[in-house]
Amino acid sequence: MKKFTKLFLSCAAVAAVTAAVATSAMAAEKTLTAEYNAADGATVGTVTIKCASTDVTRTLLILKPNADKTNIAATDILQIDQADDITTATVPLLSEENEADKGTYYVLMGGESGDVYVGSFKIGAPTVRYGEVTLNDEIVDFEDAILILQSELGKADLTEQQLLNANVVGVKATVSAADVDFEDAIDILKYELGKASETKTLREAAGLPVE
Repeated sequence: MKKFTKLFLSCAAVAAVTAAVATSAMAAEKTLTAEYNAADGATVGTVTIKCASTDVTRTLLILKPNADKTNIAATDILQIDQADDITTATVPLLSEENEADKGTYYVLMGGESGDVYVGSFKIGAPTVRYGEVTLNDEIVDFEDAILILQSELGKADLTEQQLLNANVVGVKATVSAADVDFEDAIDILKYELGKASETKTLREAAGLPVE
């Protein structure tokens, strides 16, 4: 299997896959299956992929946990391969014991046809920090509420981790986009303005100091 470095991100093959992912959003998503395994004592893990693609040459992208598969940045890439037929990929050793490894890893495969197949695998249960939707500052504030509002208006797609964190009203263990709405944003805004009775709950659930 031919392997490429992260520098390959600037090349046409990756551009073709990411562009196809964006343009295929209007069509029914083609799916693949991906399963992660690591043998005892191994220093790397293996992702086994089953994909119905008939493209002669295929490009595979494995994204880091909770990355946005519709807006892929260079820093989102965990592994990239290109070959005539891809059934396995070698990735770093992942562990449920490592907090940074937990989450959903999206796997994308594309080729000359323009068809893109998407699947995923999970490592551990993601840690939920209620109200912290931006995932970049460990603070519950206006930015988190704005991101939920943008999602509700169809201006932003939230990852699974973001949906879990955004679900501050009627908390559920499994969350879809339909479970996150204006009410969640309003609660966070009230919290930021010091008007929410749930202030302590939000801070405790997010693992932040209780004022």
